[in-house]
Amino acid sequence: MSELKTKWENHAIELLKGKTITNVFYTEEQGESYLIPTLELDNKTLLYVQSDDEGNGAGTFHTNIAHHNYIMPQMYKED
Repeated sequence: MSELKTKWENHAIELLKGKTITNVFYTEEQGESYLIPTLELDNKTLLYVQSDDEGNGAGTFHTNIAHHNYIMPQMYKED
């Protein structure tokens, strides 16, 4: 396992492990045509699904839940 991978996993564990999802919603970004799937945690942290690490567009939550390949797909304000 690479040191960089371990570093980022440990960083995420430190920030997220043990937290509870308290809300799920779409966020609008001013000036953009898409809606961003968003999770809110019990400490008011918001997690946004983005298409890449630069924040270029919304993404989709993919899952291993049976019969649900994805939940909360990327949407556009017109949908």
